[in-house]
Amino acid sequence: MNDFSSSDLWASINKDMANKDIDFESFREPLNKLNSRLATWDPYDLKSYRYFKNILFNTAMSMTDKFFELYNKINNTNVGRPLYVFVKDTKVNMEYLFCIMEILFLKDALDKSQSIVEIGGGYGRLCHSILEIFPHIDKYTMIDLPPMIVIAKNYLSKVLPEDDFRKIIFIEADKANSVKFSDIFINIDSFAEMTQEVINNYMNIISNKGKYFFCKNTIGKYNPKDIGLVDYIRNDFDNASKTGRCLDQIDIFNDNALRIARQKYLSSYIPGPQWKLIGDEIAHPYTYYHCALYKSNTYD
Repeated sequence: MNDFSSSDLWASINKDMANKDIDFESFREPLNKLNSRLATWDPYDLKSYRYFKNILFNTAMSMTDKFFELYNKINNTNVGRPLYVFVKDTKVNMEYLFCIMEILFLKDALDKSQSIVEIGGGYGRLCHSILEIFPHIDKYTMIDLPPMIVIAKNYLSKVLPEDDFRKIIFIEADKANSVKFSDIFINIDSFAEMTQEVINNYMNIISNKGKYFFCKNTIGKYNPKDIGLVDYIRNDFDNASKTGRCLDQIDIFNDNALRIARQKYLSSYIPGPQWKLIGDEIAHPYTYYHCALYKSNTYD
């Protein structure tokens, strides 16, 4: 007789379920133990990289040959031991995936530029990428808080050749007014964490000393409950809800809400009346971020 008996795994699961009353009003909710067996994987995947690497892998799989051509021009992308996936024989990590997507969006402006100022450049991922891919760029200024400058200096000195590292100027945030004219000003994911006054001060510098401005930030705030976040520091959330120029709380998984928020975002981050929007796109895979490129009318 053919064997159709359950495996040892399902024998254990069946035994466990037999001892429980199933509440059909809630059995598919997150954290319900049956959810991961009968419906789908539990959204609270707290002990694995599964969802993160799935997002990374599927995003990398959707990239064009040009993406991988540029990605492979950058050396030392795995310093610091980030999580990565293999796509087209390339180790792709999330931060440098973002870099190439940002560079592809900016490529026309980068091809015509020689100087860049990045406000809040973090540990230097984009600086590293741009200097390796665009050798004609001869000056890259990074403005940041002193602790971040220390981190960026150490990281960039490790990953860049000495000639490229010498192109970088580090300026502490309280000396930002000393920055000179630059072809492109860049802000990625930090204006959304600054006060209105600080953003206004930076916008004055960009408006007076820049040709292009690239902005990639969040288009609104979200309710922690909407993403299942229950263990968080309330004071940090309250502080974060007051920073940036896009303060509306939105459902980041509602396409209508995102569409309305994007329009507000695009008008919120234009540097001044003599500037215009020349390009924008959703910053996949996180669709509540948006890329916008503005240009000063002075250079038309």
